[in-house]
Amino acid sequence: MHRCFRKRNKRQIAEYINELKDLDKTLEVMCHRIEADIKKTAHEQKITKHTLQRRLLLKRHYKSVDQRRVQILGRILQLENLHLNGMQIHALKHVSNAHKEVAINPEDVEELLDKLNVFTDDFNEISERLAEDFNFNTDITDEELEKELNSELEYSSVLNSIAELPQLNVLQHTETRDVQRPVQAKIQTQIPATANAYG
Repeated sequence: MHRCFRKRNKRQIAEYINELKDLDKTLEVMCHRIEADIKKTAHEQKITKHTLQRRLLLKRHYKSVDQRRVQILGRILQLENLHLNGMQIHALKHVSNAHKEVAINPEDVEELLDKLNVFTDDFNEISERLAEDFNFNTDITDEELEKELNSELEYSSVLNSIAELPQLNVLQHTETRDVQRPVQAKIQTQIPATANAYG
């Protein structure tokens, strides 16, 4: 005869915690109801033995229920710590598996760091050379300023000296002299005289 065993589903710790919290809420409602009953006995005009017994029983019951709530709270805290421990262990397993999958070789790390250092040195050298090309010195010394000021003063004094010189009036001839006309007249007077000498 074969027996069929039903496989039970594994319950999560969070389910137990929720059940205990529901129970704590029920006990809390009971505490409020017991408190209300105790107040009713205190407001009764006629105090009898039965009233006192009832009040004492209600107080004893309230104390018992309240103690149960304390115990349930302790169980909830224990389960929460257990849940946190399980999560931590689970995470550590994943971390361990990740380390195994990565399997980093220290020599590879050293080689990578060396390459990064070489790259950094090359980059810094290139940056320095580029900075030299774009470097424009804006620092001016006091000596340079004094020299420039003296040059400016000398130039100004020369301009002032030229301005103080007397101005020369250039004579302009209104009539234009014809230089060729007297020469031509002289030639014409000489030609007849020469002709008369040969005649």
